[in-house]
Amino acid sequence: MVHKKMMPVRERECSACGFQRNLKKIYSHQVANFYYNCQSILFLSQDIRPTKPGDALLAAHILDYDLVRQLRDELNKVKVFRGVYDPRFIESSQHQTATHVLSNDEASNDSEALKCLRADIRYFKWRNGVVGHTTVIWSANVEPNCEILANLHTARDLLAAIETPEERRGGPLPPSILYATAALLEGCTFINGGSQNTLVCPALADLARQQVGVYCLGTDFKAGQTNFETAVVEYLGAIGLTPNVLHDEKRRDFAEYSSLGFVDQPLTIVAYTRASYSLMCVPLMIDAAVWCDYFSGRSWPYDKVSKALSYLFKVPVCRDVIPCWVEARLLLLFPWDYMRWNQLPPFLKFVACSP
Repeated sequence: MVHKKMMPVRERECSACGFQRNLKKIYSHQVANFYYNCQSILFLSQDIRPTKPGDALLAAHILDYDLVRQLRDELNKVKVFRGVYDPRFIESSQHQTATHVLSNDEASNDSEALKCLRADIRYFKWRNGVVGHTTVIWSANVEPNCEILANLHTARDLLAAIETPEERRGGPLPPSILYATAALLEGCTFINGGSQNTLVCPALADLARQQVGVYCLGTDFKAGQTNFETAVVEYLGAIGLTPNVLHDEKRRDFAEYSSLGFVDQPLTIVAYTRASYSLMCVPLMIDAAVWCDYFSGRSWPYDKVSKALSYLFKVPVCRDVIPCWVEARLLLLFPWDYMRWNQLPPFLKFVACSP
């Protein structure tokens, strides 16, 4: 469980109707004084490497040493459960360090592995006295895409596929689908923070919809240059241009946005980004967990939540005629009476689309 206090947001003005909206007040109304104490945060880690979180953070050389030194002992208290390991879904460079895994005796097949994951989640809740909502976030390596997933349409299809031997099934299932299934069966929300195609499996949404206040969200957290790219592309599209985007992506990102304007005159915008993208995703993970806890506690339906939180992801699971980010803002601003886009008066459309 991850909780955080809502941050103050600057005041914005809607010139179309001449009134001001303080988004901090809107958030206060939205969450009904829904503030969290840091002492209520609980973490569970499942990894195929035995390294404790604090030691791993120190070895990564990402954060300032003095900060890591102060946090190391506390982070090392987080229990790391053994993970599901399938070498076909992980880079060969990491095979040697994958020593903290479920044994063949414990997880001889996908069905047994699923039972182990569910047992770990139940133990974590029992051991820590968890009474609120729990969110499971996939933040591991990006797996190769699995073609089988798109053919699993219902929860029954998914559970049957897990029970079926790999030879009869036609191929392996990625570990992420087992984690997602375990989370949903235990009443937890599952969030796919990676870019693999886990959520192309319609059965996961079907399984989540069978429970009240359980969600399956993703895919791929949207942070850093992606938010900037979205803003630039939307701006160019709004003024009638169709941009071509070229990337040179390593730890640094160089992006060039080229368009043809009036009488085919070229317009080129160049952006250079340097950031630790993994760290930039951490606040999105916290936001996702906080919102899921809030929505689950109020029994919000699956489809509304998937749209409301679509702004967190590059490839949101919701699909609609209007842009997901527009409908997400509508849901967060007006949760008490959700209305379709074509039913809104013009000034509300302006509020929804204002940056």
